[in-house]
Amino acid sequence: MGAAAPAKPRALQNRPEHPGCQISGYLMVNRVPGNFHIEANSVNHNLNAAMTNLSHVVNHLSFGEPEARQSRKIKKMLAGVPPEYKQFNPMDGISYVSDKFHRAHHHYLKIVSTHFGSSKKDELVKYQFLQQSQEVSYDELSVPEARFSYDLSPMSVTVKVSGVGERGLAGGGGG
Repeated sequence: MGAAAPAKPRALQNRPEHPGCQISGYLMVNRVPGNFHIEANSVNHNLNAAMTNLSHVVNHLSFGEPEARQSRKIKKMLAGVPPEYKQFNPMDGISYVSDKFHRAHHHYLKIVSTHFGSSKKDELVKYQFLQQSQEVSYDELSVPEARFSYDLSPMSVTVKVSGVGERGLAGGGGG
């Protein structure tokens, strides 16, 4: 099993003799379990599966509405939530290094809907997640892939502001 390693200095990551890929974007998914994979593949290059290294850094991974689209009211509401109730991006900034060939990390994510607010009309729904990662071996003919498998928890968390300086945390079923 592999463990997350501290990020390498940028000078080592961006060496011209070992270029990497940068992937950015978003996926629209249904509220059902699923997965997505990242695999080295190119129509312009002949890749040797035996020499593929899928080490990667997760710069940002989140579920739900992008933070850039959130209103000031929502940002202000979230600013008052204690850090222990906010696990929106636990993978951000973590490097997953495979130091041997034929290996790649698989990530398992459990997504929990979290409801913030003092009333239904002021409610904000965000998605926190817990993650586990492990390094998996591949045979020499298979191209390793970074795999992200996710599942939505049937439980949800509710954080309500009940008065000045008071906060409550309740777990609820359904989501």
